[in-house]
Amino acid sequence: MNKAISILAALSLSFNVSESKAQSEVQYTCDNTYTHATTQALQINASVTIPDSAPAGTVVWRMPAQDLNYNCWLGPSTFATYFFLNPLGRDFGPDIEVGVTLNGTDYRPSVTKSVRARTMPTNSTSVGQINVNEFGYYKASLFILKKTAASTTSQTRTVDLNNYVPYTIGKEGQPISGLLSVVVKGLTANLIPCSSTVTVNPTTMSFGNIISAGATPGLEIKRATFSLFEQRTCQGTAVYGLNGILRPAENASLYDSMGTLVPKDNDSVGIEILDADNHTPLRFNNAFVVIPQVSSTSNSKQFEARLKWRTDKPKLGSFNAGAIFDVYYK
Repeated sequence: MNKAISILAALSLSFNVSESKAQSEVQYTCDNTYTHATTQALQINASVTIPDSAPAGTVVWRMPAQDLNYNCWLGPSTFATYFFLNPLGRDFGPDIEVGVTLNGTDYRPSVTKSVRARTMPTNSTSVGQINVNEFGYYKASLFILKKTAASTTSQTRTVDLNNYVPYTIGKEGQPISGLLSVVVKGLTANLIPCSSTVTVNPTTMSFGNIISAGATPGLEIKRATFSLFEQRTCQGTAVYGLNGILRPAENASLYDSMGTLVPKDNDSVGIEILDADNHTPLRFNNAFVVIPQVSSTSNSKQFEARLKWRTDKPKLGSFNAGAIFDVYYK
């Protein structure tokens, strides 16, 4: 009888140890906040064109930043979560590298293997409860960097970036099954034996003297036009286009979701940048088509700068506001 009791006690102890281990693994799992899936698609649907003229080290394309999130199940102690870059070690050859921008900072997987995300708190509920979670929010983007020197591309070459895993998110030391994998969908890169020279004219616009009488918020004061010109040199025929992203310069800030540019030295006025073809405002920090995909070697695009009042009591004096125009091949 004593022998039987001893065996039952050993079996009970073995069962408890096994259950505790299983709970610990589940508690540390990270997944998608809303679907609880362990993979998250980064839908891009873009074909990036990389010119031969770009020197080594040039960032030839950036994806507009996206607001993303993840969810981790908590354990009996605090733990740090990390972004693990290019966890599968995918190599795209000698020409390009795909980097990740996390919360505004660029990282190259050839240089940085992991980036600390945040510390998850302790599960302070009853012992053994595993349905306690914590959300993490972040801003992410991808960029493509050209590794080879200029004048080394003799023919068009396509690199398929579809299904690339730029990073996973989770606790250090966890198996990949316990991490959230972010997967690229719909992205290709084309290296072409071409170069483009892009100029903007005029680079500086003056709205002249402005009469403040009758100032009304939202009322247009003046418009001025400027143009972007592109000249191509190609070995053979290549079809590609240009995308653009507008960013505020250091002497200006953005006021609303559409991106009214506001001078820091006088916020009485605001400036919108419009597509001259349809007179619609362009969103700052969002990609838009500058030149569609064409084979012509000389191309241009016209824009408008719209000056408007932001107050009915304007401050007298001059103002200065700048915008940075990033142009990428597509």
